[in-house]
Amino acid sequence: MKKIDRVIGKVMGSYGITEQAESAYICFLANEIARDKFKALSFKNNVLTLQVSDPYLAQKIQFTQQKIISTLNKKIGTAKVQRIRFRIRKDD
Repeated sequence: MKKIDRVIGKVMGSYGITEQAESAYICFLANEIARDKFKALSFKNNVLTLQVSDPYLAQKIQFTQQKIISTLNKKIGTAKVQRIRFRIRKDD
């Protein structure tokens, strides 16, 4: 009997959506650990982009970014996240 994750992985791969699903999953995990400090926007080329409310918060999170990266990679099971990029939210 095949495991469901293998079957789903094969189907997703055949449609070319494996990378998008992985990115969405990594953003989901990042948002779980965010505790309302940031919002994960995207994950591409091993870079996680986070949205923060102001530059001060970006700097504050920057001091703990290695811990965030380590936590995410541990949850994923592989060293996918290598860098974090910050985007300041613009209030319109």
